[in-house]
Amino acid sequence: MCAPLLCPVPLFTAKELSRGFNQAEIFGRVLSLKLGLTMIDPLVRIKNTPPLALMPSGKSRHNAVKGAFELKNDVEGTVVMVVDDIITSGSTISECAKVLKAGGARVVLAVSVAKG
Repeated sequence: MCAPLLCPVPLFTAKELSRGFNQAEIFGRVLSLKLGLTMIDPLVRIKNTPPLALMPSGKSRHNAVKGAFELKNDVEGTVVMVVDDIITSGSTISECAKVLKAGGARVVLAVSVAKG
């Protein structure tokens, strides 16, 4: 298997502008430098979702992120590692993986800083 391409989970544009940074992107950059992996930006968040960590159940989290991402760049035949700051129910990672696989990614992996 070839080296994975790192893909940070994107924030909704307004959220990233108000926050001033995307923590998943920062984590991805560190991993990219430390492991010598390429970082890509194939996803865009098209739905402004509430903070999932504050939601009571996996089902509500899943419903909140359903349809939240679109593919903006080609990933055909690639191995993609989705990078996020925290995985709680796995809903965000699963939704990103669904979009990437539909776009032709051969394998989708996930990595996070923490499990909530």
